[in-house]
Amino acid sequence: MTAVALREPDAPAGETEPRKRSPLAGALRDRVDANPLAAVVVAAGLGFALGGGVSRGMLTLLLGAAARAAGARLSEAILERGHEAPQEETQ
Repeated sequence: MTAVALREPDAPAGETEPRKRSPLAGALRDRVDANPLAAVVVAAGLGFALGGGVSRGMLTLLLGAAARAAGARLSEAILERGHEAPQEETQ
């Protein structure tokens, strides 16, 4: 895959200075580049849900399950970092 430098709309045609991206946009771009199929599936699912294709009860169920899964991953990450923290020496 070849990276294409984007130019500002009012920049001269020969000038191809890359646009500055926010860290969030950069992280999102990296995720999409790494797994484009997952990005399309997520976008389609969000469009379906926001378009009214999911009932309120189903949406509540899905959001609750996602929150529990995110909480589990977060707690695992916190516990891992706690074990990796260097111990202070006592004198």
